[in-house]
Amino acid sequence: MKNNFILIALALLIFSACGNRQREDENLDYIASSLDYSSGKLQNGHNFWIDGYQEIDSTSDYLLFPLWLGVASKGKRSISPSRNNMAAQNSYWNLLFYNPLTREKHLLLEGKAVILSFSAFQSPKNPVANQLMFYQVIRNDFNGDGQLDYKDPVQLFVSDKNGNNFRPLTPPDRDLVGWQIYRQTPILIAELLEDANNDSLFNQKDPRDFLRIDLSNGQLGEPAFEPGFLDELEKEMKQNFPPADE
Repeated sequence: MKNNFILIALALLIFSACGNRQREDENLDYIASSLDYSSGKLQNGHNFWIDGYQEIDSTSDYLLFPLWLGVASKGKRSISPSRNNMAAQNSYWNLLFYNPLTREKHLLLEGKAVILSFSAFQSPKNPVANQLMFYQVIRNDFNGDGQLDYKDPVQLFVSDKNGNNFRPLTPPDRDLVGWQIYRQTPILIAELLEDANNDSLFNQKDPRDFLRIDLSNGQLGEPAFEPGFLDELEKEMKQNFPPADE
């Protein structure tokens, strides 16, 4: 009798696990199909998700609601910040800023874009940067294939912590590799890739460029090193390490 009870319990457990797995698979298929705008709904009858919300920090009266991009097209997930795989949960088509006191609300940006990451800078010792939010965004269909994906350049954007004055810090034809604010100053150094060989790709064949960005003036960054200085560096290198064919 005891053995029969154990067998029945195991059978129910296996059946339950299979049922849960089937429901998970159905949910994934549901998400994939609904964002293809052919079937299904995600958010209160609309074809998108509001991916929770978060308070920005004590200096902002707004809550931030990420609008989940999900699957950009059938069978293809949207780009993740790592740039080497596709992960829909890390990509957003816009961000909704909402003031729960006044009920005022607005979107971060206009037009088509893929937001890969966003963060509010928090350091009272840096009064300029402490007012800002930073975003890594794909907005330029660089290769002209009609898609915004991992083949297109990532730009660095900034706004205030209420989601206003959204603007680029790096140009649309350079791919962002990394960035860092220099100590407790308004100076930011960005590392970029330039498509120097004009193959519409950004990879190890392309040279790296560095921009010096002054966050206090709200303008695009300027080259950290002048072209003439880079020419001098190349000349110095060739003098010390001449090419093998010379």
